[in-house]
Amino acid sequence: MKSVFLSFVILLIAINSQAQKTEVMLNADGGFFLFHGKSSSPVFDGEHYIFFGKAFIPSYGMSAQLQYIFSSQKIIGLSVGYENLRNENKNFGQLEVFGPLEIFGKSVLSYQFTNIFPYVGYRFNLDEEWKLDVLAGVDIGFMILAIQKENEHNLSGDTMNFTNYLYHPNIDIRPRLQADFFYKRFGFYFGYSFGVVNYAKTNNLTTDKIYSECFRMGISYKIFIKSKHDFYNKIENSIIK
Repeated sequence: MKSVFLSFVILLIAINSQAQKTEVMLNADGGFFLFHGKSSSPVFDGEHYIFFGKAFIPSYGMSAQLQYIFSSQKIIGLSVGYENLRNENKNFGQLEVFGPLEIFGKSVLSYQFTNIFPYVGYRFNLDEEWKLDVLAGVDIGFMILAIQKENEHNLSGDTMNFTNYLYHPNIDIRPRLQADFFYKRFGFYFGYSFGVVNYAKTNNLTTDKIYSECFRMGISYKIFIKSKHDFYNKIENSIIK
């Protein structure tokens, strides 16, 4: 573990020595998360599986990001953060509670991750103040918690609330594309990622392949910007003085 950490530090030092600019930013985003596959559905009708939802409800996340921009305008960076990816489905059908019972309601499904996003990209200088960064990388999501909250009612008006802790993969891998627009220190971004980990393997209810999918929209603020040009100017000014 120490050798891995040391190698990472050496890599950062090497990258920093070659980069023309270093930027650190804070991000907050929202978006939509759903599952893609035969057994995913916006409804539970007795045939589809309720923890593979497909209806949109807002998700949210926050992260810190470090990136290096080279003289060629190529970018390499890393984002680390937390995200709560949620979806919903409508439920109707029969529930076996002391015999068949017609139920109606909804389920809210929440998947919480510590997310790491290493990426590469390219910066387009639209003018002196507006920049566009096009990024490609991989989300590596370490699952913290997967939970389902149900609210059901029957034809008699009785209500039932359930909380279920769901089987889940420990890690979700999602290739990701993103476009970041910056005006000075402020930015906004749009991203899309598609999972390659089959969630159905974590249970014995279906043999179908079910993958995650995520759309993101967020805002950024650069808390630190350092360029070699500024560094050399300081040296030159100090020599002149």
